Amino acid sequence: MQATFLPVFLGFFAAEQTADLGVLLVNLWHAHRCRGVPDDLQGLVEPEVAERARAYALASGRVALARGLASAAATLGLLFSGLLPWFDRRLDAVAGQQHEFVLFLSLLTAGLALLDLPFAAWRTFGVERAFGFTRVTPRRFLAGRLRAGLVLTALGVPFLYAVQAVMALGGPSWWLWLFGLLAGAQIGLAWVWPVLVAPRFAPQQPLPPSLLRSRLEALATRAGFRPEGIFVVMTGGRGGLPNAALAGLFRPRLLLDDALLTRLGPDALEAVVAHELGHHRLRHLPIRLAVSLAGTFLLLVVLWLASGWAPLYSAFGFSGPSAHAALALVSICAGAFGFWLQPLQAWLARRQEAAADAEAVRLTGAPEPLAAALLDLAEDTLQNPWPHPWYVAWRLTHPPLLERLLAVAHVAVER
Repeated sequence: MQATFLPVFLGFFAAEQTADLGVLLVNLWHAHRCRGVPDDLQGLVEPEVAERARAYALASGRVALARGLASAAATLGLLFSGLLPWFDRRLDAVAGQQHEFVLFLSLLTAGLALLDLPFAAWRTFGVERAFGFTRVTPRRFLAGRLRAGLVLTALGVPFLYAVQAVMALGGPSWWLWLFGLLAGAQIGLAWVWPVLVAPRFAPQQPLPPSLLRSRLEALATRAGFRPEGIFVVMTGGRGGLPNAALAGLFRPRLLLDDALLTRLGPDALEAVVAHELGHHRLRHLPIRLAVSLAGTFLLLVVLWLASGWAPLYSAFGFSGPSAHAALALVSICAGAFGFWLQPLQAWLARRQEAAADAEAVRLTGAPEPLAAALLDLAEDTLQNPWPHPWYVAWRLTHPPLLERLLAVAHVAVER
C-alpha cells in the first residue's frame, strides 16, 4: 500500500502545484504584455492609474509566485526529509505522551509561520509600503506579528489540549465529538471575535450622530436589518485598503474604516454599506459558515479514516500511528487532494459578491453610486484591469471591475 500511496500523492501534489503556480505565471505574463486601459474601461480609468495597477499586479504576483514555490519546497521537505519523524521521536523522549501532541503541533505551526515571515515582510515592505498601502515600520511589523502569535498561543494551546482530550476519550466516535468542538469554536469565534478581540488590534468607535448615521440606519431599516451598532475602525493613519464589513454572527455590527469615510462621498458610502447589507439580506454569512462547517466535517472524516491507516505513517517515516502525526500529515497532504475545490469556492464567492451588488442597487434605487464607489475603490486598491480569465476562475473571490460594472448596469435596466 505504501508503494501505491506515494505515487498517487505525488501525482496529485504535482497537479496541484502545476495548476496553482501555472495560473500565477499566466496572470503575470498577461499583466506584463497588456498595457494601458482596456477598451471597455476607456474614460472610466485614468491611464496612469491603470499602469500603476499593472505594476502592482506584477509586484504582488512575484511575491505570490515565490511564496508558492517556497511552500511547495517546504511541504516536500517536511514530508520526505525525515524531519517530522525525528522531531516526533525527540519530543517523545523529552515531553512524553501527555504534552507531545500539543508541543508537536504548536512547534510545527510556529516553524511554518517563521518560514513565511520573509515573504510577509517582502509583501509588506517591498509591495504594500512601496505602493502606499501601509506605513508600518519594521518594528511595528514585528510587534504586530509577535502580538498575533501570542494571541494565537493563548487561544490555541488550551484548544489543542481540548482536541487531544476529545480524540483520546471520545471512543470510536471521537471524530464526531471533535466536529462538535470545532463547530462550537467556529461559531463562538464568529460571535466573540469582532466584539472582544478585533478591537484590541484596531480600536472601534461608534459612528457619531449625524446625517450620515441617520441615512445608514434608514438604509438598514429598508433592508430589514438592525445592526448591533455602526462603528468606525480607527486605522490610526497606518494606511491600508478602505473597507466596510458586517462582523458578528447573531446580530452583526457594521464596521466602516475611517479611510472609507474619508475617501467616499455619502452616496457612494451608502452604496457600499448597501452591498454589505445585501450579503446579510441574502443570508451569505450563515451560508459561508455552513460551507466552512461542511468542509471541517469532510476533513474530519478523512482524518478518521487516515488515523489508523498504517501505510500513511510508514510512507513518511513514522514508526506508527499517533494522533498528532495524523493531524499533521492530513493537514499537509490535504491540499494535494482538495485543490480542485478552490475554483469552486472562488466561483461561489464571486456569485455572492455579484448578488450583493444587485441587492445594493435595489436598496439604493440607482446604479450610479455603487458604480462610482467601485471605480473609486478599484483606484485606491490598484485593482488589476487586465486579470487573466484563468486567474479569475481559479483565485479571485470578487468579479473583475468591468464585469461588476456591467452587471450593475444590467440590474438597473431590469428594475
